[in-house]
Amino acid sequence: MYWLLLAVLLIFGLPFLIGRLLGRALKMKDISVRVGIVLLAAFLGLTPFAAQWVLGMQEQREYESAIAEWQQKLDERLSNSKVTDQGIEKLRQALPELQVIRGTEDEQAEAPDTDTDADAELTAPAGPAGPGPELPEAPHDGN
Repeated sequence: MYWLLLAVLLIFGLPFLIGRLLGRALKMKDISVRVGIVLLAAFLGLTPFAAQWVLGMQEQREYESAIAEWQQKLDERLSNSKVTDQGIEKLRQALPELQVIRGTEDEQAEAPDTDTDADAELTAPAGPAGPGPELPEAPHDGN
């Protein structure tokens, strides 16, 4: 409510104040009202653009705040999604054939066939189906 009152005073009062000061500076007090009316028309013309600019800045701040909050929640979810001992135990109970390889980065660097980016690697043994049969190459007619 106070912002609206302040905006109305600025839009309707400031042009006449500037017009009066400009008339005094030019030593032509009789044109101060005319300059005030011209400035009022300019202020009224620019008001919608200024209002949209202010609202856009507010929306941008809200958007950046929402993005920061989303990023923080994403980081929390990612930090909570690491493989724990309890999770591995549940996997072992559910899938007894599952092989779990865990270790620190030093142990993973020593082991040649482990993934150094993962905290834990889950691998399932190849089932009885295995890979499909080899298909013969298509004949090549030289073109």
